[in-house]
Amino acid sequence: SVASSCKKCQEWNQALCLAHDARLRSMALDSIAYNALVIACQADGHGNRWEQALDLFHGMHVFSLERNVVTYDASICACERGMQWAGALSLFATMLKARLQPSVSTFSSSICAHSHAGQWTEALDS
Repeated sequence: SVASSCKKCQEWNQALCLAHDARLRSMALDSIAYNALVIACQADGHGNRWEQALDLFHGMHVFSLERNVVTYDASICACERGMQWAGALSLFATMLKARLQPSVSTFSSSICAHSHAGQWTEALDS
């Protein structure tokens, strides 16, 4: 998909524009496209796109799209990179409540978020 290609090139802005255009044309985006968009935001390298990643994450619910480990992982990582520790930890807790098995990357981002939030004991419980 175009979103996956933009993700690979870290062209998050282009990916978001294409997604917006698709919605304007009443084209439905699936979970795979949303995951690629969240990953593109997470991969910006500077942590500046965490808000867009969360907007996409929440938008999936609006369109009744299933959020999976990839969605949570990229969203948690985007929050962690954007120094949004509370958001990362909230997403991690929500992921566990949804009975999804976190990946190594999810645990890593969660531990970093706990660490930066000064919650070392909670990090060990993760």
